[in-house]
Amino acid sequence: MRLFSSKKSKGSKNIKGADFEEVKAFSMQAIELAVPEIEKTDSFLPFGGILTTDNTFQMVVYTDPNKTTIDHREHATIIQNIIQKKYAYPKNLLFFMAWDGVAHLKTGDIDCINVKVDNKFLNTHRIFIYTYKKNNGKVELVDKDNPIIKDL
Repeated sequence: MRLFSSKKSKGSKNIKGADFEEVKAFSMQAIELAVPEIEKTDSFLPFGGILTTDNTFQMVVYTDPNKTTIDHREHATIIQNIIQKKYAYPKNLLFFMAWDGVAHLKTGDIDCINVKVDNKFLNTHRIFIYTYKKNNGKVELVDKDNPIIKDL
């Protein structure tokens, strides 16, 4: 059984059901990659991921060995530009970009992992916001099954 089904009808914007669950599950790939780095360094550099129609996952990372300091916004822009170029490849299906941040909620500010997920064939674009707390150095997602979701 495939991790994600790539049979989609172009133009359909199903926000609930199997398509939504696949996109949400894809966002969790970013969470699984970000959490160990947060536990180790209290943050992470923005990164991306691409899932192809043949179910191959590709990481999108960037490093510049000539830089001695890193501007997170500049780094995020570089990752975003790399993903944007890969959007043109016909076999690339799902894309994500992950970055850390702070969610400003009515109950107060809380650390979060933001994951923007694009489904090229359905033309859907969402940001999944996973809030978390650190307890004894370990990341605990506040509501892993119900992230804050913003449609773009």
